[in-house]
Amino acid sequence: MIAILIAQLLIFIVCASISAQPIGKVDINKDQKVVKSRFTTLTINAKDDNGIKRMCVSNTDTCNSWQGYERDIFWVFPEGNGVKTVHVWTEDMAGNVSHTTDYIRLEE
Repeated sequence: MIAILIAQLLIFIVCASISAQPIGKVDINKDQKVVKSRFTTLTINAKDDNGIKRMCVSNTDTCNSWQGYERDIFWVFPEGNGVKTVHVWTEDMAGNVSHTTDYIRLEE
């Protein structure tokens, strides 16, 4: 009986220490579909039971520079009309990373 209780306790401890990835979403200019300027605002909604430690934002699918987590940031897309993509990675305090993207059409 004690062995079963110890085994259950160990399973509980292991399961409690496993942490899921942060949940994140990014919206460009309050989820508009078309913008007239490449100067935009990103709203990054990330949450995690452990808290969000940092984020990385990029116009490409490569993370080059991590920064502290901020909900709203100023963002500039590359020149040229067409569909623009923003990639956002968020990392929680446990080191779990998630990735999300959003798209918008630029018509300058």
